[in-house]
Amino acid sequence: MVDTISELADLSHQLNADSDAVNSTITTINKKLRSLNLGIEAWLNSPLLEPLPGDQSRDSIGPFLGYCSVEDDWQLAIREKPQDWHGDLLRSPLLKASRETRIAALQYIPAVVSQLKNEAQRVLTAIREAKQFCAQSLTMDKNEIRAVVLLTLAERFEDSNQRNRLSTFEPTTPEEERPLREVLAEFKAEGSVASSMNTYQLTPDGYNKYREQISALRALRGQK
Repeated sequence: MVDTISELADLSHQLNADSDAVNSTITTINKKLRSLNLGIEAWLNSPLLEPLPGDQSRDSIGPFLGYCSVEDDWQLAIREKPQDWHGDLLRSPLLKASRETRIAALQYIPAVVSQLKNEAQRVLTAIREAKQFCAQSLTMDKNEIRAVVLLTLAERFEDSNQRNRLSTFEPTTPEEERPLREVLAEFKAEGSVASSMNTYQLTPDGYNKYREQISALRALRGQK
């Protein structure tokens, strides 16, 4: 009996030492993941612990391992439903979980990292698709740019205030930069537009030349 207790004390000492090593490992992984500045959340769907004989399934109560922002820091975390808790699963840092949970989590950390990779790829794809959609849907073609330039310069030309007659033009997307330069250059080359210091205005000849087209554009757009 005494020998057994003595052996158990030795095992307890070793277990506590190994638990410190577990915490050190989790802390190191947290620092490494945090340095990547992903800002992305990911969770595993399987609970870390098996239910004890006679206990309910852990599929709805956890703990589940994941990575998220909790207690004002991105870190490895768990979601679980404590006993007699009726709300959503509670989130807490893995470092604050029970020893049993922390030890069980070690073998699943690579799966969380893999899940983070998949989620990062999904988010990146969504961002690129959204960017491409915006570029396609918001970018004007050369004819549309030409119409905008004409209508803007005509409105300024008709303004009696001389100071308000100058206009500047900037592309709304990178794809518009070249056609915008081409439109302005063509107007300048034919003498319909004068420019100075990246500002533009219609010349009287240009206004007369495009008067009918300007009226047609205004009618098409419901302008007076």
